[in-house]
Formats: sequence, structure tokens, C-alpha cells
Amino acid sequence: MCSEKQEVTSLDKNFTLSCVDSIIQLDILTLDCAKKMLGTKSYWTSYKAGKLAVCQGAWSTAAFIFEHIHTMVQSTSCSHWLKSLAQLSHSEKQTQSFFIPNRGTSIINHSTIKGDPFVPSELNVGKREGIFWKINQCNYIENLISACNSLCSAEETLGDSGMGLLFGFQRWFLSLRAKLLASVVDIMKLLNTTSLVQYSSNPAGQGERTVPVSGLSFLQRLSSLVDSFTEVSRRMNKLTREFDLFVTSFIGMDRQSAIIVSALALSCSLMAFSAGFVFLIPKLQHSENYNTFNSECLEEPFHALLLEDLVGRLRQIDGATRTSLLFLMKSFGKSKSCFSPRLRNQISDSYETRLMLKLCDQAVVRIVALQNEASWIQGVEGMSQTINDGSQLLLKIISQCILIPFRTPKHFFQVRPHVTSELFMMNEDGKQVDGVSVFSGSPLSLSLCLQLRNMPAGPPFRLTKLFCILNCTTSSQITTEMGENKRQNHLGSQDMVDLNEQLVDYVTGSTRSSRMHCGGNIGDCIVNQYVHFELNARSQGFSTCLLDVSSFPVGSYRIKWHSCCIDSGGSYWSLLPLNAGPVLTIQDCKIVSVVS
Repeated sequence: MCSEKQEVTSLDKNFTLSCVDSIIQLDILTLDCAKKMLGTKSYWTSYKAGKLAVCQGAWSTAAFIFEHIHTMVQSTSCSHWLKSLAQLSHSEKQTQSFFIPNRGTSIINHSTIKGDPFVPSELNVGKREGIFWKINQCNYIENLISACNSLCSAEETLGDSGMGLLFGFQRWFLSLRAKLLASVVDIMKLLNTTSLVQYSSNPAGQGERTVPVSGLSFLQRLSSLVDSFTEVSRRMNKLTREFDLFVTSFIGMDRQSAIIVSALALSCSLMAFSAGFVFLIPKLQHSENYNTFNSECLEEPFHALLLEDLVGRLRQIDGATRTSLLFLMKSFGKSKSCFSPRLRNQISDSYETRLMLKLCDQAVVRIVALQNEASWIQGVEGMSQTINDGSQLLLKIISQCILIPFRTPKHFFQVRPHVTSELFMMNEDGKQVDGVSVFSGSPLSLSLCLQLRNMPAGPPFRLTKLFCILNCTTSSQITTEMGENKRQNHLGSQDMVDLNEQLVDYVTGSTRSSRMHCGGNIGDCIVNQYVHFELNARSQGFSTCLLDVSSFPVGSYRIKWHSCCIDSGGSYWSLLPLNAGPVLTIQDCKIVSVVS
């Protein structure tokens, strides 16, 4: 039994280290060159070397270069740009050094200069297991928090540059990376509390476990712990979906950049899956004394959603992994998610994806083995041992995900406005209006104009299809005056992610052109309408549609929207909205008026 448990919780510790060693050797070599270039004041050459270092994951070199040249420029925008690169490099250098035992120290020492602000104060990362891990765990967490803060500072630096949409890609990417590290921090903090639910029949003070607790108290604590991990898993699943939106939102992104972003999405999906499944104990779930709050998870089979998301990203999996996934899918059924995997970004070949696929193979097999073992446990002591095994396994999976060398997409250095869209509503005279009122119990007829901004000119890019989704819910009642047309929500908002997924589903042909149904809230009515546009030479599209709001009560509602296009190569692109949708007012009278 002991050897079986070792097999369950063991992951190949060395399967990423060859790539890590290659990156470190590259970092040492390029750092020497960077010192020579800066010594001769070759700043432009140094910038190009720093750009290459960022794209290759040589973070010590990148941090060294950008920290020294960002003060050399006169332009405010250039200064903000270089400072953000220094903050990004500092963050990734911290993350890399702390998760590479006995390897990060050499490059850090090699890069040390007087007054270098990028040298972490704690270099002894110790071991990841046993008492050494317990001693250094707070150092790991604090280091990741510091790295996350550096990423947030980099995003804020670009936001303060006053360059508007020029840094749209960069700011969103930094935000995504910061959210990912913050979720890892949350998981590690929770792993630090698993000892609080350990059950022991030994007298207090004997052994490594906590003082004895009653069986009921143990189940209550375990329930709370599983709820917390499920919540983090849910947030990481949402973050994975935001990565999907991100990678389709920048027309013209090069293939290699898309591969790097898709690998990050796969990493996030695996961590969400692992955090959601590793503590599932079949017997425990049916216990009368074990209740989880997870009200959101009751609305849909959440664990089935985690499974489908991971499977949808895996195309090259071995027989054992496929068998394990099929076993889980039979147990958890299907989710209610409408997101079709057919347009999900395919994982292509790169060293990140090769490492991630291998890690996925190992993690899935180990988690299923742990589930099988948990089905035979007896009593709370057996459950406690399963929690301990699950904690070790989750820690190894998370550590390996972070250990995989991280590179920045080349598109990060494409500083230019991205393609966006604006939606306008028109009256019968063809004039733009911001709102419309309609009599209660009547449908709403709309005349729409979709305007694309910053469209690339000429070949090879050409649009063949243009779509938009309109969404209105009774729970989105507002008090805003109709004449006020606010700007759209920030990039990557949950509404934007959800609407984009519904558009993907519509484009693949699995959703009807219009739909009205009850939402998650009791009594909430949701109306969706899909609109097709024909684009003219001025990058404008015009169309009409009927929005069935006849069941809506009196009040004002914001119509949410999102658009997409299909290019001549069949690729799907999300078009980020620049403005909020029009305001719909349901009036308790028979007069229909249009307010301009």
C-alpha cells in the first residue's frame, strides 16, 4: 500500500529541468553580453537584446537591461514602456528563482551588482517536501505575492502612460499573468491549512498530526476546506476562459504568440482541474455530516465543466490518460456549458506545450488513482490520509506548472491599436440614438450599425462574416438616463467572456438565432439575439433585428453586446467593444418614442 501511495503522489521531478537548465545557461551567457553592451552605452542594441531575452524567458538578463535603460530615455511614453518591461522581468525573475531549487541561485549570484533591486532577499529555497517545505512555504508565498504585485505595477505603469489603446494587449496580458499567480498563491495558502483538518487518534503532542478532534468536527473542517479549493478552482476556470477570449481578440497575432498564450490557458485549466478533483472523496460526499455550500456548483455539474475544459484542450494524450478521463467523464456526466470546443485554440508544438502535455498525462493518471484509493477508505483516519496525499499531489502539480519556463509572446512588442468595434442604434431617419422606449408587452425592433476601428488595410487579411450578439436580462435593470452612453466594461470582464462564448457557440451552428430563457436567478428572464452584418468599404455593417422583451417589466435596461468576425482563412476573431450598448426603457403606456 505504501508503494502505491508513493506512485499516486509522485511526479517526475526532472522532466522540466533540462529546459530549465537550457534557459539558465542562456541567461548567464546573455547577461555577460548585456553587461558589455551597457558598458559601451549601446542602448538601442541593449534594448533589442532585452526584447529577445523577454521572448526567450531569460529573465535575469531582461531585468538587468531594462532596469538600467529605462532612465536613459526622454520620452514619457517610452520611459513608461521600459519601466513596465523592467517590472515584468523582475516579477518573472522572482518566480523562476524561487521554484528552481539549487539552480536559481547561480544565475542570481551571477547577476548581482551593487544596488541591484532585483535580487530576492531569500535565496535558500530548500526542499519542497517535509519540514523543509513547511519552513520555506511562507517564503514561497511571499515571493509569489511580490511577483504578482510587480506585474500589477507594470500594468499600472502602462495605464499611466496616457497612450490609450496602444497598450491594450500588454495591459491585458499582464493582468492575466497576475491573476494566474494570485490564484497559485491562494492554492498554496490553502495547502498550508490542510494540517488543520488532519485527524489523529494519538494523544496530543505525539506524532506530526494535530490534536484529536471529533469525527463531526473533522468533517465540518474538511467540508470548509473542500469548499475553499472548489472556489479557487472555479476562479481559475473563469481565468482559463478569459485566456481563450484574449488569444482571439488581437487580429494578426503571430502563431508563436498564440501558442504561448494557449499553453498558459492549458496550464490554468490543469490547475483548475487538479484543485477541483484532488480532494473529492466519494464516501465523504454522501455523508450526512458533510455539507458544502457550493450553491453555484449546484446550478451546473461544475466538475464535468472542469473535465470538458481540460479534455477540449488535449489532442495528444496517451492511452492511460484517455482511459482515466473517460472514467471520470462517466462519473460526472456533462456540463450545461454552451461553449463548443470546436473553435478553441488548438495546442500546437512547442517546448511549453510538450512539457504541459506530459504533466497533464501524469497528473490525470495520479488523480484518478487517488480517487480509486479514496473509494476504499474506512473512517475519518483514512479520509485524513487521503487529504494528506491529495495535498502533496496538488503541491507537486502546481509547482511543476510554475516551474515550466515562461516566455512572453512576441506580440507583446507590437505596440499599436488593436481592431475594435462600436455598436450604434439608429432611428427611422438613420440618425444615431442612445436609447429607445417601448410599450410593456411589445417586442423591440432595432436598426443597428456596427463600426470596426483600426482595421488592417489590404491583403492578406479579409473578413468574410461579421456577427453580433445582443443580450438583455431583467436582472440588469439600471437607473442611468437614456442619453448617457457609457464606455464598455474593462477588458476581460465576465460579461464579455460569457457573450463571446455564446457567439462561438452560435458560429459553430449549435445555437438558435434567438433565444429567451430563465437565468440563474429565480424569475430572471434572459433574451439573446444574434445579428449578421455585411461589411462595406468603410468597415461598417448594417442590420435589423427583433428583440423579444415582451415579458420584461417596466423599467430601464442596458443591452449588452459583443461582436466577432471570421476571416478568409476561417479563423475566429473576437472584436473588443469600445462602447456600452443602448438603453432600453419599458414604459407602461401605449406611446412608443425614440429618444435621441
